[in-house]
Amino acid sequence: MPLGDSITFGLNVSGGYRTDLWQMIAADGFRADMVGSQFSGPARLGSKSHEGHGSFEIGQIDALVQGWLSTYRPDVVLLHIGTNDVLHHKRPAAAARFSALLSHITATLPRAEVFVATLIPLGDPQQESQVQSLNTEIAQIVQSRAAAGARVQLVDMHAALTRHDLSPDLIHPSASGYSKMAAQWYAALRGVPTTRWEAEDPQSTVVVKGRRMASATASGSGKVGFLISPGSYLEFHPTVATSGPYQLYVRAANGMVTPCSQWLIVNGQRTGELHYPNLGFDRWTITAAEVPLNAGRNTVRLAHDLCNAEIDSVDLMPRAAPIQLAGRTAF
Repeated sequence: MPLGDSITFGLNVSGGYRTDLWQMIAADGFRADMVGSQFSGPARLGSKSHEGHGSFEIGQIDALVQGWLSTYRPDVVLLHIGTNDVLHHKRPAAAARFSALLSHITATLPRAEVFVATLIPLGDPQQESQVQSLNTEIAQIVQSRAAAGARVQLVDMHAALTRHDLSPDLIHPSASGYSKMAAQWYAALRGVPTTRWEAEDPQSTVVVKGRRMASATASGSGKVGFLISPGSYLEFHPTVATSGPYQLYVRAANGMVTPCSQWLIVNGQRTGELHYPNLGFDRWTITAAEVPLNAGRNTVRLAHDLCNAEIDSVDLMPRAAPIQLAGRTAF
C-alpha cells in the first residue's frame, strides 16, 4: 500500500514513484499488487491502486488509515507523509501526530512490514529547515518502535533527492525525483544499497556513436539516444567492494516500430541481452539483468544490437536473497 499525500499520488508525473517501483519489481520476476481506494497511473504501471491523497496532512491520513488497512490488508506499507503539515504551518506537534499514526498502522496490521520515508526536500529554505527537524523526529520514532519489536524500517528518502529533483513548484518531485524515490524504495524492500548512473552525465558515462540529449521526463533531465549504428554503445564503470552477482536496472525508452535490444558486455565479456518494448520515446520502462562484477573497478557496456533504444539511467544493486514478508517469500 503506497500511503501518503499528493507525492504518493504522483502530482505532475502520472503514477509518481509507483510507476518505476512497480516496474523494478516486475523486472525481477516478482508480482506486486498495489492496493488502496485510489486508482491512477500510466499504462506501463501494471497495478494502479494506492492511498495517495492530495493535500492530506498526517492527522487526515490517521483518521482513515485503520479502515483502509482493514479493507485491503497489505503485507507492505510505504509511508511518506508530513509535507503538508509543514506547508500548512502545522509543524508543532507533527511528530506526536506521526507517532499516533504509526501506532495505529502497526496495531491494525502487526505482521505488515512498514517502510517509513523521511520527507523529501522542499525548495523554500525555511520550510526545508522544518522538514529536516521533522525528519530527525520521524527517525527517532521509527528507531524506537523498531527497538521495541515493531516491524518498521526507516528509508532515508530525503538523502536520495536534491532540490534539483523537484518540479517548478519546489514541493513535488520532478520526473527525476520520482524515479529516484522508486529506486530508494526498492533498495529498502530488497535490503541492499543502490547506486545510480545518469546516462547523459559525461562525468559518469562514456558514449560512443550516440548523442546526449535533454529530456523533461528523464531522470536527471537527460538521456542518451541515437545508439543506432554498429559499434555504438553506452559505458559506465562501477566500483564495488566485493565480487559477485549484481542486479542492473536500465531505464530505457523505445520509439521504434519493433522491440529493440542491446548487448550487455561486462569487463569485455558478453553476458546477456537487454530487450526494450516499443512503447514510444520518453515512455520509460525498466529492464533488469544480472551482471557478474569483480572487486574494484569494472566496465559495463550497453552495446547496439537491434534498432534504437534511448537510455535514461542505470541503477545497480547487490544481488539480494529473497525477503520473507508476512510469512511468504517476496522480493
